[in-house]
Amino acid sequence: MEYTFAVIAHNQAGSSAASQESSVVVPNAALATPPRNVAGTAGSALVTLQWQEPVADGGSPISAYTATASPGGQTCSTTGALACTITGLTNGVSYTFTVEASNASGSSLPSDQSAAVVPVSPVTKPGAVTNLKASAAKGSIVVTWSAPTNLGGSEPVTYQYMVGTKAWKPTPQTTVTVTGMKGTRVTVKVRAAHEAGFGPPARVSAVPR
Repeated sequence: MEYTFAVIAHNQAGSSAASQESSVVVPNAALATPPRNVAGTAGSALVTLQWQEPVADGGSPISAYTATASPGGQTCSTTGALACTITGLTNGVSYTFTVEASNASGSSLPSDQSAAVVPVSPVTKPGAVTNLKASAAKGSIVVTWSAPTNLGGSEPVTYQYMVGTKAWKPTPQTTVTVTGMKGTRVTVKVRAAHEAGFGPPARVSAVPR
């Protein structure tokens, strides 16, 4: 509300006339208390934040929230929603976050810091193994390979190989010896694997001596 004010003086003879009115004055609400329970969920080069509204709005509705990252100082803002996403972060760096609430009187003190959150690159399926070779031996072939060029954001924890149309078998090594055959061409498929799934199979064939 807008108010103006006048002053009257009093003595034994009585009261004076009222003074001229003051200029217009608008009483302000107090600042809101800080937002609560800030928490973040990591993505690739970003963190999505959520929080709870302040205990008190200071007598004026909350008009905006602003979240800030530390280190870096990147921010995101909302006009009332209790969530926003800060982008432009560095994968592998640990960040904490605070949130301020704004009303007609200004911005609140920052919230307590969130727990640390580390943005991470998304993990995708690995690529095909490289340098796949087969060497013929007596009654067997020796198959060797190297790790995929594209690891999909995670080191392969195992490999799998398939002889002909048999089932896939796991192996932690980058070599396998297929025995029990001679004189017939043998085809072997190899693929890399980790938590995101399997890479495309690569194949090689040879004839055991």
